Amino acid sequence: MRPALLAALVALVLLAGCSRTPAGDEAEPETAAAETAAVAEPEHGARSTVAVVARVLDGDSIRLRSGREVRLVQIDAPELGEGECYASEARGVLAALLPAGTRVRLATDSQLDPVDEYGRLLRYVFRGKQNVNLALTRRGAATVWFYEGERGRYADALLRAARQARAAKRGLWGACPGTPFDPLHAADTGTAQPPASGACPGAISWRRAKEHAGEKATVEGPVVGATYAADTDGQPTFLNLGGKANDPNRFTVVIWGDQRPNFDPPPKQAYRGKTICVTGRIRLYKGVAE
Repeated sequence: MRPALLAALVALVLLAGCSRTPAGDEAEPETAAAETAAVAEPEHGARSTVAVVARVLDGDSIRLRSGREVRLVQIDAPELGEGECYASEARGVLAALLPAGTRVRLATDSQLDPVDEYGRLLRYVFRGKQNVNLALTRRGAATVWFYEGERGRYADALLRAARQARAAKRGLWGACPGTPFDPLHAADTGTAQPPASGACPGAISWRRAKEHAGEKATVEGPVVGATYAADTDGQPTFLNLGGKANDPNRFTVVIWGDQRPNFDPPPKQAYRGKTICVTGRIRLYKGVAE
């Protein structure tokens, strides 16, 4: 496999009905302003430090290069380890906002605890002038959670962002129908379900992928085989839809090694035996659609 040929292929693997960020999710002036508000100086009594992101752990927590974990305060995303609806997608949104190596500013809130019971830092995370806690809420990747009823300095802005996302059915609000809006409790999106055949709007079958070579499309199919080539250049994971590795009619999803941290559990374990949808540009490699 050639990284240069396929590096742009895998845009997003979606379970739970192949949910996507709506095309209209561009920054709205008043909400975008809220995301960048009051970042020049922390509030009186609060501390602000600079750090570098090592990796994103889930939809609302990150690990720093120092080894410390940061829990983004006043919000909550679906739990990955519990298989909740939109958990993987939420992690993907945060990973896109804070890729490894990103320099961020961490701000405390004098009205909230600085550390939780697990020793994680409780912080607002800023990338440049963007308040990431607010950005996640606005995009529907997280909801508001005022733990033990405590409201911090951005409480009103977070509530507005969550209500707007819910009204527009962005993120978890559209992907997980019935999710309650309850700022006093953790997110409850229900259990994620793999999409049934035909569940991804506009998707084509893996059988027809060759017909769309050169096009950007969403392809749906069952993962028949999965391989992690740890000793190969680029350390790719191959997910074979519809046929095994020796079947020339299969469709292959390629996930390069530098993207593996965005999947928890790793893609080989997460998707084997499941029906998935993948969006990206289809290319032919030795006659096989990828």
